[in-house]
Formats: sequence, structure tokens, C-alpha cells
Amino acid sequence: MDDPIRDVASEMISQWRGTSHDDILFDRQGRICHGITSSDFVGIIPDGEPRRVAFVDGGNGTLFQAPNYTLTLNQVCYSLFRGHYRVHPKGTDMVRFYACMMLDTPDHDADPAYTVRLFPRSAVEHEYLPPEDDLSDATSEAFMYDEHLNSLPRRLAELQMAARVIRDELDRGEILVMDGSLQARFKTEHRYAEMLYDEAIKKGVILCGLSKRSRLITRSGEPLLARIDEIARDVEHARWYVRVAESIADERGVILAVKLHPASEYVYRFEILDDQFQHMSKDEINSVLYGISANSNDLSLLGYPYGLVDADKRSQMRDVELDIMRNRLGSEFMKYPEWKRFAKGYVLYKMHDQLNRVSG
Repeated sequence: MDDPIRDVASEMISQWRGTSHDDILFDRQGRICHGITSSDFVGIIPDGEPRRVAFVDGGNGTLFQAPNYTLTLNQVCYSLFRGHYRVHPKGTDMVRFYACMMLDTPDHDADPAYTVRLFPRSAVEHEYLPPEDDLSDATSEAFMYDEHLNSLPRRLAELQMAARVIRDELDRGEILVMDGSLQARFKTEHRYAEMLYDEAIKKGVILCGLSKRSRLITRSGEPLLARIDEIARDVEHARWYVRVAESIADERGVILAVKLHPASEYVYRFEILDDQFQHMSKDEINSVLYGISANSNDLSLLGYPYGLVDADKRSQMRDVELDIMRNRLGSEFMKYPEWKRFAKGYVLYKMHDQLNRVSG
């Protein structure tokens, strides 16, 4: 009997073998954006004392979920560094809250919608969270994209915290780095992102986004970052950036590819808010990227900002912790007879996970 594994490998290798390089970037609409050559690479060089950089990230975990409700635990935080030195923040640097999304009883002519309630640990933390009505509006937009629904409270809280960090923590010329791109998927998220952009421009804080992954491809169908890494072998700079494109689609960031440490194996997609980038000199761009590269020397992941490692570590929702919270909440729920109705939906919804455990 033929081995399909061998056929799969042979087919894919034959496709790759016939690929010739065409180093033009396509955006999602297939429009040509920019060509890349080795002469486009710009070295990142030391520039005195690094600027302060704040890194914002968040995490969420689902505690209970059924088709008509979702209860998540969310954590959003920021880390503040100057080079590799941690800076003590002035304000609250971590917010933790429960988000309860309950499906409203819809009218016959209305789209399904959720009522959202948030439960932070304190009144102080509540000030860092988006209004519940905004989240309820966002769930209506996201209803057809179920995979994004659980992360909406965390995402809006990230944007809210980032704007607050710019307003209360950072000074003109300093930097805020978001985990991921400067992109908004839904109308409400877009409104929050615009408020963040306006705050950054008004305060003069440089707003950036760093993405570990990118779906951008060249015209010849190659992953853009992998191809840039190949081109960079002919570049003499130890740390570098290359401009990839203006903002594409509806995004607001000028897109670069960056290598932040000489020994790093990774190239990252990096964005700077376009309204700010267009007014920056090459020296200013270098100063911003040097400030971030000076934070990218930790051996845990050379070339990746340690501030993002730290923010991710602090905001992660670990399975053990979620199980503890799930058990505590379950004990409280069982005090109410109405819980049996909701529990049945949860049990049926989670049956696939139970099957995986049994068959695994």
C-alpha cells in the first residue's frame, strides 16, 4: 500500500523547489505594496541612554461556557523598562477581573446580543476597565465570530490600559509597545483603538506593536518574514530594520521587519503608528528601535523584548489556577437551584473535551 506521507512530502517539496523569488509584498486585497532588497536594510545603532518603554499584554481563560453564556477570567498588565532595567510604575500595573456574558432573550427581528457584567477585585481596578455597555455592543458585532467573543473583554481592557499608561505614566518621546499588531477587528474595538492612537499623538508617546507571527507573503507566495531573513544574510548590520509597507488594509501602523539582537534566530513584524512615523527622522526611528533592542538581550529569548516576556508571564491564565477558580465558582453556583439549568448547557458544551480525555 502506498504511503500518503511520502506523497504529501514529495508534492510540497516539488512546489517549493519550483519557486523563484519575487520579493514584493501583497496585502490582503492582493495589491502590490513594496519591494525589498538588501540595500533597504537599516542598522540599529546604540544611541545613549535608552528611552523608557512600557509593554502591555493580557490573558484570558474560560471558566464556564455554554451557547447562551460565557464566564471568563481576565488579566491585563504592563511592564516598564529602561533598557534591561525594570522601572517601578507610578500607578496600578495589573488589573484582574471576571467577565460574565449572558445572552439576552432576543426579539424576533433582532440579532442575538449579550449583556456583559465585569467584576474586578477593587473599585480602583474598575477605573481601568471599559464600560459594560461598550462590551455588550461589541459582543453583538462579534456574535458570528465565536472564537473572538471570549477575548473581547480582555482586548478592550488592554486598549483601555494602554491609553491610561500613556496618559499617566509615560512622557513625550517615550514608547509603548502592544503585543500584536495595531489592528482592530470590530467597530467597538476600532473606536477604542482610535482613542488610544489619539492619546499617543496628543502626548507624543510613540505607539508600537510587535507581532511574533505574520501572514504576510511575497508575490511568489513565500512567508515574508522568512524571506526577509534570507535577504538579511547579505546585510552587514548586527541589528536592523527594514520598511515593509505603508499601512495596509484598515491598519494604522507602518510595517517594518526587525532583528533586535545579533544572535537572534527570529525576525519580527513591527509597527509604528503611521501618523507618528511619517514625522520621524531616521535618527528618531533608530532611537525608538534602539530603546526596544536594549531590552531584548535576555537569554530566555534573545532578540525578543523582555518586557513583553514579563507582561505575558504575569498576564497568563494557567490551567491550574483556572481549575481552582472553576471549583470555587462551582461551589457557589450549587447553592442556587437555578444553576442546574445552566450547568446542563455547560456539561453538553464541554462533552467534546471529555471525549478527548477518555480517548487520549
